[in-house]
Amino acid sequence: MDANWLKEQFRRTGRSQADLARHLGIQPPMVSKMVRGERKIQAVELDRMRAFFGVITAETTSVKMVEKNKRLSPAGFVDPEISTPLRSHMQRDLPVLGSVSGGKGGLQMNGNAVDYVRRPPRLVGRKDVFALYVEDTSMVPAYKPGALVIVEKARPPAPGDDVVIEIMEDGDQRALIKNLVFANHKIVRLQQYNPAKEIEIERSRVVTMHRVMPLADLLGV
Repeated sequence: MDANWLKEQFRRTGRSQADLARHLGIQPPMVSKMVRGERKIQAVELDRMRAFFGVITAETTSVKMVEKNKRLSPAGFVDPEISTPLRSHMQRDLPVLGSVSGGKGGLQMNGNAVDYVRRPPRLVGRKDVFALYVEDTSMVPAYKPGALVIVEKARPPAPGDDVVIEIMEDGDQRALIKNLVFANHKIVRLQQYNPAKEIEIERSRVVTMHRVMPLADLLGV
């Protein structure tokens, strides 16, 4: 993708360079350089751009696949020093606390496990992590319905992270999975991928907000 493609997306959607900069977690001048063709669009940025603009195609490159393949050799073969842990070495003790939705419904996280899944070796001994199932299509292509996500409490989420956020709505708690765009003491701004839109929530309605761990963190790369 080049500067002409980026210009066309801004024209087509009416979205601003500042909004894209917040979504990518970079400074606005860096987006301006992309538009002028002075800065190359990185592969990991491209997938987020497509989600931001609502471009979902067969050629979309998953951020997770990019991260997974970072340690491929130049010839495209898997590094022989990388060994996949055996299932028998992965304890099935990571709690699944239910499901999380991109829209209505969702989970009230009360600490009760509905299932247990295998724990990645890098998470052995951590008490602050848990898993959730994704319910709907609102975060496609990042997460399909039925996808399992692993969430951590210890590391605070930052703009650009995917998050599970519990909010109060009509007297009830519900949990959503979104991408964090911006947060301060007054508001939390979130990005949804399908259909692409931003959602603004008053901070007073937020019960908890936890970071979804990307594949690179789970693998320790």
